[in-house]
Amino acid sequence: MLASALAVSVPLTLTAAAAAAAPSAPPGPPAAPPGGPLVLPANSTDHLVEELRDDVVAYYDFSSPVPGDPATERDQGPSGTDLWLVNGGLGMRTDDGAYPASLGSVQTRQVAPDTAGNDDWKVGVFAADGVASLRPFNATDAVTIMGWFQATGDHPKLNSNTPDPDDRFNAVGLAGVLSGDSDGHGVRALLEIIDVDGELRLVGLARRLDHQPSNILYALDDWEELLPRDTWVHLTATFDFTTGEMALYKDGEPLDAAYTRDDDPWEVEGDGPHRTSPTDPAGIKIGGSYPQNTREQNPCDCRFDALLFLDRVVTPDEVAAQHAAFVDAPVADRELPAGRTVPVRADLGGHPTAEVTSHAVSCADGRRLGDDAAIVTGGTPRTTPDGVLRTTWRTDRDWAGTCRQLAVTTDDGTVLATRVAFR
Repeated sequence: MLASALAVSVPLTLTAAAAAAAPSAPPGPPAAPPGGPLVLPANSTDHLVEELRDDVVAYYDFSSPVPGDPATERDQGPSGTDLWLVNGGLGMRTDDGAYPASLGSVQTRQVAPDTAGNDDWKVGVFAADGVASLRPFNATDAVTIMGWFQATGDHPKLNSNTPDPDDRFNAVGLAGVLSGDSDGHGVRALLEIIDVDGELRLVGLARRLDHQPSNILYALDDWEELLPRDTWVHLTATFDFTTGEMALYKDGEPLDAAYTRDDDPWEVEGDGPHRTSPTDPAGIKIGGSYPQNTREQNPCDCRFDALLFLDRVVTPDEVAAQHAAFVDAPVADRELPAGRTVPVRADLGGHPTAEVTSHAVSCADGRRLGDDAAIVTGGTPRTTPDGVLRTTWRTDRDWAGTCRQLAVTTDDGTVLATRVAFR
């Protein structure tokens, strides 16, 4: 996702000067590119390993706004559980991707620590009677949460709910699935940083039954070494409600960890299988509690990318394989011959105008290498009655051996993007 600086909307036309300065297309009718038109945004599910795809409930690359609503993130998984970008909206979208092929991430943060209110940036969805699209986590025997996390500030944050100017929250919210009876804080499964015996720890925290106690597995290493500031880290937590076991991973490797209690808070002794309460989760919370924005709790000055929620325990080999798949994913979504005229299609979400641009990126890590420039079209762009932009992109023969990012920015600032490697 590009930064919001691209939010200037212009009609989908090219100026005469831009057309005159554009490179010439090869003579004769252009051949269709292999694989059909470029469809924006790109399909980030291509980065998921085959072993996990059937078990994904929800997946967020934070580069896929709902068409026409940049303050809502579209679920790339089968559940269709779209998320709210609470309070910050479009401004929460950043072009800082966690891995080479990523187009961007989402930023959460505390806004006014000295004032009680509801202005913190966080992400999530909430329904008091349960989010039906999250039903795979209803009476489930397992949950896995994995994704990319980056701390962008100091933690824990000042407690905006108390008058004490030195009081701080006792936890830092990362990502979790709410319990069926949650008020926006209580969870069924959660990755978090929380106080354990007076010391902040990276933890997996879960409860099997609504209204019942939770259990915590905490990493033994210092949390600031596990999640260093301004550094992307891939974290995973698995929760097996049949056996009562949890596990934590960083960058594909298991972490040494211990439980906070040695009794049976999940009530899994005896014959199983043991499952969670038969209630739909009240939602998802990311970067803080209360996604319905009724209270501030445990805010995280953090960025998030490629968050996966699955309804089974992912094995150590699968965790390592998925981490490697992200790291090794090619920067570009498509490879095309330089100099071709490429069909482009993008859902504008009902917006009548958009700006279509491209810029050079590194083929190694996706870093921006140049400024945005209006594309040269091979014909007149048009928008169909159902709000889909159809145009063509006349590429330059001199781009052979390089990579570029193509972006469509609608008049509300929504950015749809994909990357192409030219040969």
